[in-house]
Amino acid sequence: MNRRKLFQLLGMLGAWTALPAQAQAVNAEVLGALPRDLANDCENRMPGQSTTLPRIGVISVGGAGCNMVTRCLDMLSNLSGTLEINAHAARYPKGFKNAPWANDTILIGEGCEKLSSRQVARAMALEHVAAIEAAVKRFDLVFIVAGLGGATGTGIAPLVAEIAKRAGVFTLCFVSTPPEFEGENRAKTALRGLSELRKHTNSVFVVNLDRLLERADKNMMLDEFFALADQMLLTLYHPINVAIFGCGVVDCDYRDLKHVLTQPGDAAMGSATAEGENRLMQATIAAINHPLLGRDALARSRGVLVSIRSHAGDLTFVETKKILNIVRTIAPIEADMVYIAHSEDALGESLEVSILATGVRNIDSTNET
Repeated sequence: MNRRKLFQLLGMLGAWTALPAQAQAVNAEVLGALPRDLANDCENRMPGQSTTLPRIGVISVGGAGCNMVTRCLDMLSNLSGTLEINAHAARYPKGFKNAPWANDTILIGEGCEKLSSRQVARAMALEHVAAIEAAVKRFDLVFIVAGLGGATGTGIAPLVAEIAKRAGVFTLCFVSTPPEFEGENRAKTALRGLSELRKHTNSVFVVNLDRLLERADKNMMLDEFFALADQMLLTLYHPINVAIFGCGVVDCDYRDLKHVLTQPGDAAMGSATAEGENRLMQATIAAINHPLLGRDALARSRGVLVSIRSHAGDLTFVETKKILNIVRTIAPIEADMVYIAHSEDALGESLEVSILATGVRNIDSTNET
């Protein structure tokens, strides 16, 4: 949407708000929920409006978490800092040492290459509580990224979440669970770690690698498969980042975003891109049926964040309404839903729909598409 069309639409919305309450109700029923923050463009903040924005930090724990953040770091915009917690030397590229954010590393176990159990990892991490707390307190919102099933991520990520919660920091966790071929012991360890994380975080987004394999081609290379998991981290991070920093065509209020992300229960997400005449339906249905989301999980959610991305000027108001209506027909009527719409020229003629569902009841029995 170009700026002229945006102002025309804003004028229409202004006229709508001037209608009597009864007429507003009729129009709202026809048009659906109108965006409250359409004019909240980063160039159009009201005089005197606070420009204080949350400080975002990413904390990677263990080998899997640190590897994932390393691969994604240059795509995680608006960071205030990062913290790596591991049992061996820092993995972040040297090029990031001069980045405009602080890169901190805490080595657990005096440089051990591998910790023996999650209990041992947690015990060793307790010796660094002061350093972890000092790093966490620099942020208002943190993403904790870890792989569950091993010692370091499973043992230390819950402790970091506990410290963040105690410090009053809004905490989101992004964790992966081990594939079935890694054995029952790692699966049980991962479930114990996940149970501990749930006690201390606002939302836990779980990447089940077995379900993610459903999207993998049988000839897919190993690094390509890991890229699928990386993409899910970006699927979580990007909409939240855009919602907070408010430079989209439609943004949502940070308080509304926090409300959606703090619904009690688990969290799930799906994302898809499509192009062509039927791109709207294809992208939306594919995002809903994503192996890490699924209709059942969406139907059991208490909160929903919908992110819509397209080339600048390539998304109509009717398309937006149709996407949200499709999601609303599956999500519970009482679920709180917010959405953002923003442009991305790199998408060309494609449309991307991402859906974050929170407060999901009994997520372990969902995701069946």
